[in-house]
Amino acid sequence: MRFGKNLPDKINLLFFLIVLGFSLTIKWDPSLWGEFSDTYDYIAQSKIPLTDKDFYFPQKTANFYPRPFTVPLFYKLASSNPALIIPAQLFFHTLSTFFLVFSLLLFIKRDYTKILIILFVYALMSWWNVLGWSITLLSESISFSFMLLWIASFLTLLKKRTPGFLILHVIIAVLFSFSRDSWLYFLIPFYSIVLFFSFFWDRIMVKKYLILLSFSITLFFIQNYAVHKGYRHHLAVLNNIVFNVLPNEEYLQWFAKQGMPCIDKLKANYSELSCEDKKIYGLYNDSTYNELFEWVDQEGKTAYMKFLITHPSHTFLFDETPKKINRIFGYDLTWYTGTAKDHKWVEYTIFPLFNLWSILILGGILVITFVRKKEFILLLPAILIVMFTFNALIVYNAEAMEVERHLIITLIVMQLIGIISIAFILDSDPFNGLIKSIKTKILRLA
Repeated sequence: MRFGKNLPDKINLLFFLIVLGFSLTIKWDPSLWGEFSDTYDYIAQSKIPLTDKDFYFPQKTANFYPRPFTVPLFYKLASSNPALIIPAQLFFHTLSTFFLVFSLLLFIKRDYTKILIILFVYALMSWWNVLGWSITLLSESISFSFMLLWIASFLTLLKKRTPGFLILHVIIAVLFSFSRDSWLYFLIPFYSIVLFFSFFWDRIMVKKYLILLSFSITLFFIQNYAVHKGYRHHLAVLNNIVFNVLPNEEYLQWFAKQGMPCIDKLKANYSELSCEDKKIYGLYNDSTYNELFEWVDQEGKTAYMKFLITHPSHTFLFDETPKKINRIFGYDLTWYTGTAKDHKWVEYTIFPLFNLWSILILGGILVITFVRKKEFILLLPAILIVMFTFNALIVYNAEAMEVERHLIITLIVMQLIGIISIAFILDSDPFNGLIKSIKTKILRLA
């Protein structure tokens, strides 16, 4: 079925305007973020002048924990005013959805598949589990929107292959990486994978991927410097020690050999806490643990990374219970986002539609199709599966608290991978050849 030449693009624009219009009418409540120290850190950093290096490489003080600069930059553009930040986040979320759809349509041949992509991607992005984060002053919405733009700019570069789109992708990659410190470990393996495959099946892109890989390595060192300068690993390492190390005597003795101080006092006051126990907040500013805090700031990150390397059963979650591992797939965290209230159109959808096994099967089908067709784009779902599995392991091991919130993206990306996979399969020549064959046999029987 063929529509007008530009009809799918017009439908994409129409959905952008409709969804944006509805989204901007969503009511929001400041009490949703009132208890989160993250919010006040982002706003405080957003008030630092752009010409001051402390905006990009801030240092920790008694009442301020530095953050990567993308979210504070976004807040600054909205005058550090929640009344402007929330509508800006809703607009940015919808805009990133529009460009993601635009980039996917570049690779789809058949109009009915294009229409399905538009419908399902906008439905996914209107799911309250996704959209609800746009009415909170936390990093989730902005980080997720930049992730969509990063994917969209990569796909556009893959199709257009011009220096202009390469530069655009680099700019978006910088903002994406600095939207959250966990993305620091994401870009290098991604560009390494696509570079490897390009040597065999897309040689014309090798030079561009080499540029992106070199850029991502440089970015890694710059961002890692910012993390160390602001001691942004402080709370994460401390939380991991309390929640993951203290309950295990073998692990505790390992850290004792690394020189970690205050062990007996820490065991006496904070052993056997659950990850939701707010008692941990009392530790953060307890001056009697200054020796421990200094060790965490100076040696803690290195010691913890060494621990992960030497304890693979812990790193790869073999020691975790199924209940704890399921936090990786958390969704509908309404204690952060609130409920949709009067906007039921964003609360009740078909999602989550895909589980882990279904996207593995769909990704496998596309890998088999790739072997036959040698079209690099068919590997995208499989590459995203590998990358976000890696991301889940990194984030899970990086921070013991609020695992569901920090990994809310996992289940959302699984749905996106499922949609993209189904679209590529429906758009493939073998599938359409099968449909035509079935139609022919039905007509003959008739």
